[in-house]
Amino acid sequence: MQTLRNISALAAALALLGGCAVKNPGASPPLDGFYFPVSVALGPSASGVEGRVLFVASSNFDLRYNRGTVLAVDLDQVVAANGGLDGPVNQAVDPEKGFALIDNFAGQMLAYRPRSAPVEQRTLFVTSRTANALYPLHSVGATLACRESSTSGSQDCLDQGIALQETTALRADNPFGLAVHVDATTDARTLYITHVRQADDPPGSGKSAFSYLAHLDAESLSDLGFIGIGLSPAESIVDSGTAGGLYFTGRSIGDGSLALRSLSDGANAKDAGLTGNTSIHDARGLAVSSDKTKLFVTATSGNLTTPVYPEGLVIVDISPDPSDATQVLNRVLGFVALPAGASSVQVIARPGMRDLVAISCTKANAVALYDDELGALVAVVGGVQEPYGLVVAPRSPGEPALLYVASFGNDTVDVIQIQDPAQRPREATLIGHLGFSAHRPLGVALPSP
Repeated sequence: MQTLRNISALAAALALLGGCAVKNPGASPPLDGFYFPVSVALGPSASGVEGRVLFVASSNFDLRYNRGTVLAVDLDQVVAANGGLDGPVNQAVDPEKGFALIDNFAGQMLAYRPRSAPVEQRTLFVTSRTANALYPLHSVGATLACRESSTSGSQDCLDQGIALQETTALRADNPFGLAVHVDATTDARTLYITHVRQADDPPGSGKSAFSYLAHLDAESLSDLGFIGIGLSPAESIVDSGTAGGLYFTGRSIGDGSLALRSLSDGANAKDAGLTGNTSIHDARGLAVSSDKTKLFVTATSGNLTTPVYPEGLVIVDISPDPSDATQVLNRVLGFVALPAGASSVQVIARPGMRDLVAISCTKANAVALYDDELGALVAVVGGVQEPYGLVVAPRSPGEPALLYVASFGNDTVDVIQIQDPAQRPREATLIGHLGFSAHRPLGVALPSP
């Protein structure tokens, strides 16, 4: 099985079909379980209780079905049906309103609460690398619908993706990462979208073209625009909440520049200009510390004098520059080796302490935990097949931490519990696999298509 780092090659081939909705004549996808899930997000219940609905985007990687899906899983119903966060989800997905159908090869997913929306409502943004499109979905609790339902029905959103292309050159091939920036002065909300494939210009010429950040108004979904970011495409993007602005990752070119870039003024992308005796190559996942002073970046990295480029987590200081408060330091603080395929990153905040950081390690079939208080890797939880997207559940002080992990290779979302993330993070445990009975018993291989 290829890991997600290689899957974009197939997505790129599919994109050549025209960058439009792919209407495969095959079977309809299952609506009671997951199929090659890639990304996960959490939303509130219908009564507004945060973290009680799990959204799961399935990629339909081998095109067995004629659609990709996003399912809304009521976690309280999962517990009621199974006695815990382990087992099938068929009783926890509304068969009429608990799903949305999108195109194949979903990328990252972001649950966004619009400016004046009630507490139970979200706009769910999902990218599709087959259609080169953004799918905005409307959710209220554990129900989903297309944002505009007049064309193809309230649940089948295949034809309702927003094409991320303005001209032949201005386009986002294989859109993937998502971030919303809120302007502190105007309260304008801007959605930024990365793409992971370097385009040809003109298409099919083999000549490299510039890559872009696509952006549009997160409220109205209008005013599509593109910001040039150089030759290297980007994977993950975050709003740092600092003078450094937005940061985004990508492949290195030549001397390693462009692996980590920033957008501080909303219009001009630049290399982050990291200082320190470390170079970053092929940066992937990205997260901001809970106190907004650090970036955690999964990448291959090496000493500038001896570039071996092992895989791991790069810790970057983005605190204000003492000599100029309008700038940040962008200084590498350290590098921690990780299991193979280090990809997505999520921060687990610990009040009064530095963060615990969770990293999906796709090739190693594991999730790693880095303790920033200790500056060390403290746990590796195995048994998750090709993990990629992960999300941390909200919690009250003293409660266990829960991680939901998209297990791409097992058609499940796996649940990791850290009973005491402050004092005993090493005791992280895999406590459940959600969704497996929709396709096969856990551990049984899929038949050939």
